[in-house]
Amino acid sequence: MRINELLSLMEAPTGRAKNKATRYNTEIGLLAGLCGVDVNTFDPKNPQNSIPPERLKDGGKKVYKDIVSFLAPNFDPKIFQEWAAKAPDYMAKVSAKLGHEPQVFDWAGGTNFNVEGAADIEFVGEEVQGISVKAETGITLRNLTPKSLGLEVERGNDVFYQYAGNEYKAMKEAIMTKVLDIAKAKPGEQMSWHRESQDKYWIKYNAPEAQQKPAAPPAPLSPNPNMPQIGQPMGQEPAQVNEQGGAEGTWTCMGKTSFTGTRQQIMAAIIPNKKWHRVFGDWFQANYAQEKGLAKPLYDAVSNMFKEIMVGHLAKDRNLDSVLAMGKRPYFYVNDANIYYVPSTSEVSDLQLKKVYYGSISSGGDVKEAEGTSQKFQAEIGRPDSEENARILIYIRYANGMFACNPTVRVQDLTNQQFLGWEEL
Repeated sequence: MRINELLSLMEAPTGRAKNKATRYNTEIGLLAGLCGVDVNTFDPKNPQNSIPPERLKDGGKKVYKDIVSFLAPNFDPKIFQEWAAKAPDYMAKVSAKLGHEPQVFDWAGGTNFNVEGAADIEFVGEEVQGISVKAETGITLRNLTPKSLGLEVERGNDVFYQYAGNEYKAMKEAIMTKVLDIAKAKPGEQMSWHRESQDKYWIKYNAPEAQQKPAAPPAPLSPNPNMPQIGQPMGQEPAQVNEQGGAEGTWTCMGKTSFTGTRQQIMAAIIPNKKWHRVFGDWFQANYAQEKGLAKPLYDAVSNMFKEIMVGHLAKDRNLDSVLAMGKRPYFYVNDANIYYVPSTSEVSDLQLKKVYYGSISSGGDVKEAEGTSQKFQAEIGRPDSEENARILIYIRYANGMFACNPTVRVQDLTNQQFLGWEEL
């Protein structure tokens, strides 16, 4: 199937699917360009017909399989062709730096993993790892776990709950109570605050009259108050009663899993995070400007604590290397506009963490109070004798939905990268 035939079959993905589609098309588009593929005849379902096996590790055995598995169902000819067209210029700069042109390649694939963790397109048999590819302009370094910052979290726990359990639980209880009440005010209506997939992430209040079955004839109470009334099936709980004394229904919470329960049952399930909790996080993120006071005690409790732990951890045992995505071998970093040579740790072995600030960067370059549910830290890194330093943004965020997952760490917005030894080609 030719690319122009595929164009008419495309459906635009959304959310995480869109991010994955962009990554697959960007990386394989560049790989195809490096191998001199005719992009107009490339078929992602039959990559072996376009990419010569001698240009791929192990004759393409794994790469072909990964292209069919990951790229084919997410194929975007426009992005693919755009990145294939960048390849000749990037390869010319790589060759000028290395003194020769790499010939054999590998792809980190859908797992986005290789041994050293930086290169998406690997150079087989070379001293240089390969190329790390990012579709957007700017420099994004790593997606990590809180442990990379020295934050030890018990398996299954939210890092905020781990370090400030009372404040985290109070915040989440307040958020969930508000959302339950909002949904209750509109019985039977699916309510969503998700920006793209309102049909997938929602909450609905089921009024008690919609749940009741024909009642049994009135009967006197059982002599034993712990026994059900005559006519009440064993194991069936009496209707929940709200603060005003009226019967209260249930709520259906929909996410990647779903749950229907009473207010008491939902509030009892606050810890740990669950996929059906996402609707509560979506509401809070959508209304953060008006409701941020709910999170203030938590963020006040963890901001300096996290910063102190981070500084102590990154200042020793070369823990900084992982955050900076630097390893034993150098590699190349490309984005939509630039290509850089990233040195090995042995080439810049004296890098130090200079300062860490809590907050975000204003348009003027100053650090200001962070807004939003992500906890942001600015770190300055450089050589011991340098007054000028590189700066990165380290932030702890819910990558796959607030309360639906546990937070992860993202390192991005690297500026003044030359003070880390990066060389723009």
